[in-house]
Amino acid sequence: ELPYSVLARAFHRLGLLDEANKTARQAWALDPENRTEPIRAQGIVALLEGRFAEALPLLEEVRRMSGKPPSDSYLAQAYYYTGEKQRGETLLEELGRASAASASARARSTLAAFLAARGDRARAADLVRELGAGSYMDHHVASSLGAACAQLGRLPEAVKWVRRAAETGFPCHPWYARDPMLAPLKGYPEFEQ
Repeated sequence: ELPYSVLARAFHRLGLLDEANKTARQAWALDPENRTEPIRAQGIVALLEGRFAEALPLLEEVRRMSGKPPSDSYLAQAYYYTGEKQRGETLLEELGRASAASASARARSTLAAFLAARGDRARAADLVRELGAGSYMDHHVASSLGAACAQLGRLPEAVKWVRRAAETGFPCHPWYARDPMLAPLKGYPEFEQ
């Protein structure tokens, strides 16, 4: 089951969302008792496809099954995009205090985008500056910094971060096309390219 779950993650990062869903279902069929990773993969794919209302119960079920607090920002994003914006932001604030540098940076960069979208431009810009110069960077952080910069109207910087995310492990074109936070980049030539 584990190889199929890992493969499903690789497919969703590449934007091959149908393949990710199919592979997650194969993982589940191979080991029906171990449902956490296949359901998590299906929740992430639903989120990346813009099916936020479908993603939320899947990601909540993963949280219940694991019995641990979330360690990534996908559930917070599902809350946010289904209209529970404050709940999403609160979860990101909690994750931002995580001891793991990766979980903290990922949560705080996503929070930066949400803060910018609701008009807390100063705090969002501070987070972008701090995380952009910080010691931890991966494709999740870069993608969220791109979204934050798009919401701040800093389009060239947004494209730079999205490009960096794609080049370092998250070339998920369907998400870039659907992410509501990247909407200000629609029609911007460098982004479309």
